[in-house]
Amino acid sequence: MSAVPSSVFTQATTQRIDAALAALGEAPVGGVAERLSRLVEVARRAESAEAVWLLIIAVCGAFPRQDDVRAVRRVLDLAEGPQAVRGVLATLRPLIIECGGLERRMQILDRAVVVDVDFSATHEHNTGIQRVVRETMASWVAARAEVHLAAWTPASSALRALSTAERERVVDWGSATRFRGSESSAAVSDIVVPWRSDVVIVEVPSAASSERLAALAEFSGNRVHLVGYDTIPIVSADMLHPREAEKFASYLTLVKHSTSVVGISESAAQEFAGYISALGSQGVTGPRVSACALPAELTAASDVVDDGTDDGALVLSVGSHEARKNHRALLFAAEVLWREGFAFELVLVGRGSAEYIGAFDAEIARMVARGRPITVRRDAADDELAAFYRRARVMVFPSLHEGYGLPVAEALSRATPVITTAYGSTAEIARDGGCLVIDPRNDDSLIDALRSVLADDALVDRLRSEARRRPERTWKQYADELWAAMIDASPAPATTSGGAA
Repeated sequence: MSAVPSSVFTQATTQRIDAALAALGEAPVGGVAERLSRLVEVARRAESAEAVWLLIIAVCGAFPRQDDVRAVRRVLDLAEGPQAVRGVLATLRPLIIECGGLERRMQILDRAVVVDVDFSATHEHNTGIQRVVRETMASWVAARAEVHLAAWTPASSALRALSTAERERVVDWGSATRFRGSESSAAVSDIVVPWRSDVVIVEVPSAASSERLAALAEFSGNRVHLVGYDTIPIVSADMLHPREAEKFASYLTLVKHSTSVVGISESAAQEFAGYISALGSQGVTGPRVSACALPAELTAASDVVDDGTDDGALVLSVGSHEARKNHRALLFAAEVLWREGFAFELVLVGRGSAEYIGAFDAEIARMVARGRPITVRRDAADDELAAFYRRARVMVFPSLHEGYGLPVAEALSRATPVITTAYGSTAEIARDGGCLVIDPRNDDSLIDALRSVLADDALVDRLRSEARRRPERTWKQYADELWAAMIDASPAPATTSGGAA
């Protein structure tokens, strides 16, 4: 920070204060000290916390946490005039030092739709949530001018606009000409501040950004909407590393103060509704909860023509390699059937959690050393994944807990039979046909289903026919329904009064 001329800080701070005053209906007058005094006075007289939230961003160049807003409000309740200004600056000094955002200018997005796509914009990773984000945002951005995509500054201190490469990574993933590879965001970039807007969280944010988003949801006056994927880190904490539950707790604070949560399945919506029903004991209403099921089609980038071929030898499993996906049950079932004389190749597609893949890969290596035909693909591109679906005799997804089960829907969109779990969100998908459902905690249940599919061509033909007759549901339909459930279903934010004398 010391390498930046002090004039840069002065200019950026003045710009932020002026932008905040304008948003609150005030004209900037005098030097930076006079303008800051005016902004502090407006926030002090305001009846709600919205002006205080905006004041903090103008002073710090960073988004506050909930305790930051409460602390500044208390200062303003006890002081006025120069004493109030000094109190605010003293209170915010730790946040200023921590975030280092004084040199950042800010753009206020008034009555917009601001979408946090941080991970999808900054990572070359495209499974599960990233598929949902990229397909949905491509549709939203193409159809609606008011949509602004955003990521986070370093240390997750504030939202910022995307670079060209980051934007393409989100809305033009399949393009042959887009930049691929790592890209560092600029050390200094303008921040974007939603105001009287809809803020949409389509990923599960980091713990650091969840803390700031929770303050935004509680105090800023913006409407905050979440795509609810699952509550696995809490409900199935025994299947994950303990830190996942700790991180998810920060996310639940954001959920508590949001406007709406749209689950990716009926099961996911029920999980969030269960948490929200407990908030009454805190005097908190919580968000509106609804469900909008994900579509049953592959991404456009991986769209290939089904040639109808089937070599009858491929058993496919798609999904991240972690304990709750239950891959060890599948490995056991495969070993039993290989010993019975069945001939098939097992292909496991998906990335893995650091805590799980060491022992998992060692187990696979031992099986391969014994001659078992197992392939693990952790970096399969969309077209390769589509080819696996097309070739597979069956896709096996014996997960213990899912928010939706996107690989199940994707396999069925290729008329590939599926063996999956008989409860939760995967049971919802299976209702329309093409699946054999099992108890994933019962090894015999999985073995029997896989044996039937490998041995019975008529069964496979029936499941394929069922899959082809399933109702069509596209990413475009999902994107439109999600917009309706979030944006159209909520009243517009009220015009904020600055509370000026």
